[in-house]
Amino acid sequence: MAVPGVYLVTYTNEAVSSMGFLLASAAANGWAPVVLGFGEKAWWPEGLGRKINALRLYVLQPTLHPSDIVIFADAYDVLIMNHEEEIRESFESLEKALNRSLIFNGDRACSPRMADICTDPEPPDIWQHPRTYLNSGAFVGRVSALRRLLRDPVSDIMPGGDQAFYHRQSRDDPTAIAVDTDCVLLCTVARDLASEGLRQLPNGTLVLHSGAKPGLVHFPGGGHWPRWKGGLPNSVIQDAFKTRYPKQFEVLFDRVEISVDLRGAHGHHGRLDQQRSLQIIRSGMCFLCKILQSDNAECRYVTWDNEMCQELRLCLPLLILLAGLLLWKRRCWSCWILLPRRSALKPSDRHSA
Repeated sequence: MAVPGVYLVTYTNEAVSSMGFLLASAAANGWAPVVLGFGEKAWWPEGLGRKINALRLYVLQPTLHPSDIVIFADAYDVLIMNHEEEIRESFESLEKALNRSLIFNGDRACSPRMADICTDPEPPDIWQHPRTYLNSGAFVGRVSALRRLLRDPVSDIMPGGDQAFYHRQSRDDPTAIAVDTDCVLLCTVARDLASEGLRQLPNGTLVLHSGAKPGLVHFPGGGHWPRWKGGLPNSVIQDAFKTRYPKQFEVLFDRVEISVDLRGAHGHHGRLDQQRSLQIIRSGMCFLCKILQSDNAECRYVTWDNEMCQELRLCLPLLILLAGLLLWKRRCWSCWILLPRRSALKPSDRHSA
């Protein structure tokens, strides 16, 4: 019997730097990912019906055998940790144990909350809750199982996006989908590693307290949101990627730049170096968070006395002085307009005045 093929597939409609996490980690483990959706009009979450339809067309290809295995992963926040053979073995073991041929990564929270799905109240101890709810950011399945699930096309625009669609499929046919609640193959990390029950070995391998070493790790929400420390941005996925794939990190992410492409791929590129880029980004965040009082999640890292506001602190006295001068000049200008200009009075008027 022929060994089934294993194919890594993702979806993105545009090129962004965060694709480097998936693509570089995949390449380091010998994968050649298939990228679907490039150039399509899609958006999160309602516009992700296109994502489902793109995968449907892919798995319906006659070149794929029903026993082949397809890995579908989000393009911006998933790390591939193992080679094809290791992931195949983990999947086949889990497939046998769960008696399911389509397995999703598990999440502690059920989302999106809608009238017909995810209606149970969220437990107060959500971070102690097991990963029992499916998350559509990463899943692995036989082509045969995916063909059954995706037998019909869907609307390109759908409330709740692709995750709502897969929740309903699981609800309507509980035998179709299983969730990897123990992170044997797939694991979600939505906070720091320690809070999620993981540790990272010196070689970059992620290990749970149970000893499981998942081959695909998904970093949704707080797992990929920027965190500022010492005036520098990073994230949980970035730190994990740096430890596991240091050479790739140096090429892809060990810099901060602001650049402008004015005329396409072969046109003029304006670029600032890392220090100036960071100064502009920090100043902008300080102004947004401390002056405009934004409720952006990153504002928790911004205080007047830390590195995030160091540039604005130096400039603030000058800005206040300039604002004062402008206000004074405006008031003086208004007074000058309102007062009669004596040079314009007639001699007789001057005498009578």
